[in-house]
Amino acid sequence: VSGFGSGGLASSVSATVINCEAHGNVDADGFAGGLVGRLQGGGLISRSFATGDATSDAAAGGLVGTLGLGGTIEWSYATGDAWATNLDNSGAGGLVGRASTDAIDEAFSVTNSYALGNATGGAASGLVTGSFYDWIEPGTPGASIQFCYASGDATATGATNPMGDIASYAGGL
Repeated sequence: VSGFGSGGLASSVSATVINCEAHGNVDADGFAGGLVGRLQGGGLISRSFATGDATSDAAAGGLVGTLGLGGTIEWSYATGDAWATNLDNSGAGGLVGRASTDAIDEAFSVTNSYALGNATGGAASGLVTGSFYDWIEPGTPGASIQFCYASGDATATGATNPMGDIASYAGGL
């Protein structure tokens, strides 16, 4: 699958996806997810999985490229690798490439899910979530990642921000 904002099953979802699977690789501009490119608007992914790799210039996730605006993932997993290629502003995650929230009542949730693939991002990478697009204070109600695990490697390739400091980071979550 290829194009702007793509997923192995669907490009953008604000509905319910239950007991679904995707096995092909996804290569997209903007955001790419092994199962869904973008999950938002109260959308739910439950008991689903993806096995293909996801590659994007901005946000790539083994399961979901971009998660936000009330999106929920539960009891799901991804086994493919995620690559986000833009050195200055990209996030790759074994499960979710980029998670964001615009308001507390529209935050995201990821529970009881896992990722087995590697994540490589220009600016950020993580095994469950590559980057948080909007700042989320620790303990913010509604934005949660619980009971998740990952077993791959996370690598940030070393982008530099305008102030000249290293802006890239890699982490387990």
